[in-house]
Amino acid sequence: MNIAWFIKRLGKMPPQEVFFRTREAFRKKVDKTKLSNLKDFNISCNCKLEYEKLKKISGRFKEKKLKKFYPLKVENIIKEADNVMENRFNVFGKRIKFSGSMPDWHRAPKTGKRWPVDLLFSDVNIREGEKYGGPKFVWEINRFYFMPSLAMAYRFTGNESYANKIFTLLKNWIKKNPFGYGVNWSSCIELSLRLINLLFAVSLLDNYEIRNKDKEFLNKFVKEHCFHIYRYPSKHSSANNHALAESLALFLGGLLCEGKDASKWFKRGKKIFENEVPRQFLDDGGSSEMTTTYLSFTADMLLFYKLICDVFKVPYSSFVNVKLEKISEFIKNITDSKGNFPNIGDQDDAVLINLGLTNKENWSSLPKTIDALLGGRVEADFKTLLLIGETTSTEKSGGDSFDVGMKKFENSGLVSFRSGNEKEVLWCMNASPMGFAPLYAHGHLDALSFWLSVKGKEIFIDTGTYLYHSGGKWRKYFRSAVSHNTIIAGAEDFSIQSGDFMYGKPYDVEIVSTLEEEDGFSCKMKLGYSEYFIKRKFKYFVEDGSFTIIDKPNSTKGERIIPVRQFFHLHPECGLSEKNSGYSIRRGNVEVLLNPDKKTNSKMHYGSKEPLAGWYSPGFNILEKTVSIITESDIKQGGEIMTEGKIL
Repeated sequence: MNIAWFIKRLGKMPPQEVFFRTREAFRKKVDKTKLSNLKDFNISCNCKLEYEKLKKISGRFKEKKLKKFYPLKVENIIKEADNVMENRFNVFGKRIKFSGSMPDWHRAPKTGKRWPVDLLFSDVNIREGEKYGGPKFVWEINRFYFMPSLAMAYRFTGNESYANKIFTLLKNWIKKNPFGYGVNWSSCIELSLRLINLLFAVSLLDNYEIRNKDKEFLNKFVKEHCFHIYRYPSKHSSANNHALAESLALFLGGLLCEGKDASKWFKRGKKIFENEVPRQFLDDGGSSEMTTTYLSFTADMLLFYKLICDVFKVPYSSFVNVKLEKISEFIKNITDSKGNFPNIGDQDDAVLINLGLTNKENWSSLPKTIDALLGGRVEADFKTLLLIGETTSTEKSGGDSFDVGMKKFENSGLVSFRSGNEKEVLWCMNASPMGFAPLYAHGHLDALSFWLSVKGKEIFIDTGTYLYHSGGKWRKYFRSAVSHNTIIAGAEDFSIQSGDFMYGKPYDVEIVSTLEEEDGFSCKMKLGYSEYFIKRKFKYFVEDGSFTIIDKPNSTKGERIIPVRQFFHLHPECGLSEKNSGYSIRRGNVEVLLNPDKKTNSKMHYGSKEPLAGWYSPGFNILEKTVSIITESDIKQGGEIMTEGKIL
């Protein structure tokens, strides 16, 4: 164990969490002795999956309509299922081929090394990624994201071999992953996603007769997963999106099973889920974790919860609909006409259920599915039609419409501005807090940063995430302020990264003022950290496309001269050339001029290792070179830096 990390982690825990962790550790020791006799466990767990209930989950699935309106999407899903049939699995955009007919459920694809299977889940140290390979790469296959693809391929083709493969893989997984042992039992969110994807897949097997032996395996799988999730919930500082996913899995498992244990799962799952919703989603529709892709992940949980409650006529709190409505509004206002959005905070390509959509497609689909679920008539896309069915229109309406002007999301710390002319310009300014206290696990040090899209093309970007566990220098880089379009005063970052999912003292940031006028907008923000505070003002003029960014760094210790660095990160498809006293940025038919203050010295970096700059991660485990512009200057106390630009 890393003692330094342990001490820092312990320092983030209040007394009640220390008590909880101590009690949990004792429970794990007791379970270690119990797990030597699985027979006793199976007898003590009273539940039975009800298959008629299960089929109701996807009762609105209309394969004929989906094939008619989305033939390419259907074709891609069938191709994905064919790959699984040949033992080829998609892991973060890369195809992994296993020898033989079954996957190696414990092998890390990047290293080829296997995580030990003989360790109790509580003895598995997931921070040993450098020893075996990142656990997230193992978990990705074990989330069963491929199961819905197999089930949909069966529905689209009528070929029972796809459905048979679901149970062949399930039986092999159970055999190779004995209850409670190995890395695949070490995190309850992984169990939850695995369970939900399997149950959704099996719900699609209409007119397929499940053999009694397969039912036994499925029932065993559900019992063991729900039992473990119920016994080891994520609480206190670990209760971020994990708590939401785990409670949803318990709710669903309990709802679909009969028996006294199932009743306990249902009640606890429903209670925790509804307790978590106000905590996980901000009043303005953003995520409490201050990440956009995790918002799409958790919003799907909320959407699926409402869908299940509606189908089974389970009453739920009124704020569920209110939150969904706010999420829809939030997403619409920070998304451009081509579905691009600022990739704020951590991103790991997580989805609740794999419906064959990219992260970008899922994000853009959410408002439509939410609006349809709340009773609206929308132009259905693939996901909306798949989940909601006949309640939506499949007629083309001429494209989506977007609100123009300024939108302020106070809780999320975001300000967006969309121009109303034919050349769509979408700005998003970031004054977000760091995320969930006390770990701030999935937030990035991105205060005062901005994102810009012109004509549906991203120009200034959020650079992404790349890796999680054992990401080393890359994990630190992509979380740091230097990888965002912001400014640093002094040598220190906005906060210390004390672990892969932990920060030190949070910074203070706020939206000071916003003003929307006929000719554009202005926005003032303020950041305080360590021994510095910085004021940043954005101003944009719609008519001529000009903009200014004014930065005023100050030292709380009264330093006369303050070292300052600014960062500007471009989309990889942007070309950069020097023009007059600044730069010309081109992407297709879009040109943006950027003129750093003459007091600064600016340098361009492209895929640089020293310093680490000029990198972009469009998805988890994907790394691309891009252009970063870094300016450096020494500013007198009370001075300012003015950056000018123009969208041509």
